[in-house]
Amino acid sequence: MNKYIGSLVPGKIGNLASVLIGAVFLGGVAAPAVSEVNTGDEQVTRLKLQGTIDAKAPLSKTLWAGAHNAYASKQWDGDYNDVNQWYEPKKLMERGIRLMEFDVYPESTDFSSVMMCHLGAKEWAICNADAKPFTSGLEQIESYIEDNPHDVIMLKLEVYDSKYPHNGKDFRERVADKIENKVGDIVFKPEDWGYGHDECASLPVQSLTKEDVLAAGKNLIVITQIPRDKDLCNYHGKADYREWVWIGADKLDAAGGHKASQAYEQGKASSCDTFSENYELGNLNVALDSSHEYTADKIWLSGASVQEIAECGAQILEAALVEANDTDIDTPLIDLAYAIQIKDYVWSWNSEPLTDTKGCAYVEDGRIFSADCSTSKQYVCVNEDRQWLLAGDKGAWENGFEVCESKGEGYTFAMPYNARENAELREKVESGSAWVNYFKVIDGIWLSNQNANDYKTKAVAKVEAKGFTEGGDAFDAINILHRKLLVNNINVKSVALTAGSSGYLDSIEVCYGFTQTISPATADTNELCEFYGKNGKGGSSDSLTLNTQSGEYLHGISYCYDDSEDRITRLLAYTNKGNAVEIGKCSGTAHVAGAGDGGLFGFHGTHGDVIKSLGIYTLDGDIIMAEEYYDTGWLDTDNPGGTADGEEVTSLINRGHLSASCKYSDVVGYFARVVGTKLDSSLTGDIFGDPDINNGFVCKIADNGGERCEDYEVRYFFNKDCSL
Repeated sequence: MNKYIGSLVPGKIGNLASVLIGAVFLGGVAAPAVSEVNTGDEQVTRLKLQGTIDAKAPLSKTLWAGAHNAYASKQWDGDYNDVNQWYEPKKLMERGIRLMEFDVYPESTDFSSVMMCHLGAKEWAICNADAKPFTSGLEQIESYIEDNPHDVIMLKLEVYDSKYPHNGKDFRERVADKIENKVGDIVFKPEDWGYGHDECASLPVQSLTKEDVLAAGKNLIVITQIPRDKDLCNYHGKADYREWVWIGADKLDAAGGHKASQAYEQGKASSCDTFSENYELGNLNVALDSSHEYTADKIWLSGASVQEIAECGAQILEAALVEANDTDIDTPLIDLAYAIQIKDYVWSWNSEPLTDTKGCAYVEDGRIFSADCSTSKQYVCVNEDRQWLLAGDKGAWENGFEVCESKGEGYTFAMPYNARENAELREKVESGSAWVNYFKVIDGIWLSNQNANDYKTKAVAKVEAKGFTEGGDAFDAINILHRKLLVNNINVKSVALTAGSSGYLDSIEVCYGFTQTISPATADTNELCEFYGKNGKGGSSDSLTLNTQSGEYLHGISYCYDDSEDRITRLLAYTNKGNAVEIGKCSGTAHVAGAGDGGLFGFHGTHGDVIKSLGIYTLDGDIIMAEEYYDTGWLDTDNPGGTADGEEVTSLINRGHLSASCKYSDVVGYFARVVGTKLDSSLTGDIFGDPDINNGFVCKIADNGGERCEDYEVRYFFNKDCSL
C-alpha cells in the first residue's frame, strides 16, 4: 500500500533531493513514496548478527537496539496520530530491534480492556477506543519469536496503578492475565531464576545472560521501571503481576553495594559521564528519545549520535523515528540527517560478511571484517576484568586460544561485547588488524567468545534438499539450529509423520526438548515443535519418541520423491539406536541422507499442502546431544554463624539432602548467592575457600578478616541424579 503526503516543509528542499527521485505529484506538490527497508538489506543483516554477539555477556554489558512506544506506528492501520514509529512492532523486530517499549492503560469505554496508548505518567489515564489492544502487541512479539526462536526480546512496560478497577481486579492483574494467556510459554519469569512466586524480583543484570534465558527455553524478558519516583516493589505489589514482570533492575552503588528493585538509569545526550559511571558499576543505562510526530526539532538521539551514546555506556538505545526515511509522515518532514537508520545501531560489522570460505572475524579501524581463517594476524585477548591485550604473535585464527592463554593473568581469546568495549579495543589496535573470537559455523550463524573445544566441535552441514524444488513455500530449521549452537541444551525428542488418503506422506512434526544447563536458570519442561506440510485428511500416522537420556538421536533419513506428483511420497527417519519411524509409500526416486558420524538435527525444504522437497542439517557427533545435568535446587542448610557459612557436598549428604551414592567428584558446577537479595556471590566482596579442598562451597570468617559472611544458598549441578 502506497501513501503520499501533500506538502513539503519550507527550508527542507535541499535535504529532500535524494527522496524526490520517482516522487508522485499530488496537486502540483512533490511527495515521496513509501519506502521500506528490505529485511534482507545488508544493514539489517549486520544488526541481526550483532544481536547474538553478546549472548554470553551479563545483561549489564549487552546492547539493545530499542524502539520507544513501538506500538504507536503510523503503518499499523493508522490508528495512532501521535506516532513514534513508522513500522509496526514485528517489522521493527525483523529489522533487528530487540527492545520494545509499550505503554498500557485501560480503555475509556471498557475498563476491563488493556490497551496501548501514549498518555504520559498518569495513574488515572485511559485510552480511547481507537487504540490497539495490548494483546495485539503481544501477538506481534509471539509471531516474531515463532519465526526466530534463537532471539531474546526485552519488553519494557509503562504500567501505572489504574484508578479504574474492574470486578475487583487491579489493572496490573489484568495486564498479567494478558501476558500469561498470550506469551506465557516464552516469558522468562523471576521463578525461572529461583525467585519465589510472589517475590518482588529486580532483573539481575550483573549475572543474567541471554544464553541463560534461552537455556531456560524462553525468549522474552518483561520489565517495568515505572514510576521512577516510587518504591517499585510496594507500588507493584500484586503477586500475579510480579510473577511475570521484573520490577526494575539490580543496581550497585559506588562502593559495590547492592540496591535491588531500582529503575534503569535513564538519560539524554548530556549524560555521557553518568552513562559511563553507571556502566562501570554494572548498572543498565537507557538512552531514551521519545520524539514523536516525526518532528526533527525534538530529536536528540539522532543517527549521528547513536554510536557516541553507546560508547559512553548506554546499553538500551530506545529511540523513536527508526527508519523514518521517505515514508508517509506528517509535516513537518523529518530531516533525513536526523533519522535513525538501522545501520546506526551497528558498532560491529563494517559490511555484511561474505558467504564463501571467509569464516573468521578480525577487527580493523574499530570495525569487524571476515577473512579466511588461515590468514596470519595478531590476536585480541581479554582478562576477567575485561581489560584488553593485543597479542602480536601472528598466525591462523584458531591459534588465538593458545596464544592468549600463554599471556597469563587470565587472558583468553575474545570478542568485544558491545560498542563501549569495541571503542576501548580500538585504542589498542591503532593500526593494522587482529583476529577476534568470532567465527562462522554456517552461513548466517556466527558465534563469539567460545572456548577452543566448542570451536573445534561445532561442525554443521546442510545436506541439499531433493524433490520438487520449484514450488511451495520454503521451511527451514536454521533458527532452531542457531539456538542449539548458542546454548546446546536442546535435543530432538520426537518425530511424528502423517499420510493422507492417497497413502503418501503429508506432514512432518519435529519436537525439541530442553535439558538443564549449568545455569541458575531452570530448563523448561515444555517442548518446541516445528510442523511441515498439512494436517492429514483421514490417512495414517506414526511417531517415534527418542530416549535422549540414553543418548539417542536422529541419525538419518530415507525418502522417495516423485516428480509427477510434485511431492515427497515416503519418509523413514532412523536413530543411532536402530529405532525408526516410517510413513507413506515409495513412488519415483529413492534417496538416503545420512549424518556420517554425527546426527540429524533439523529439516529444510519446501511445502504447501504436502512436503515437496526435503533436506537435512547435520551436527558433529560431539554436540548432537546436549549433556543432561542434574541440579539440586537452591539449598540453604547452614547459617553464617560460628566460623563459616558452608554448603559442602558431604554436609548436604549427611543432612539428608543428597544421595549417599554421590560425591564431590560428581559435581560439574555450582552457583552461590545471597539468600535474601539473590545477589550473586561474585558481587558480595566475600572471599571463599577452595572448593576442591573444602568439598564444595564454603565462606569462612577467617578468610574474611573476622567478618561474618553473608547467608548463602547454593545450587549444585551433578553429572548423575543425586536426589534421594
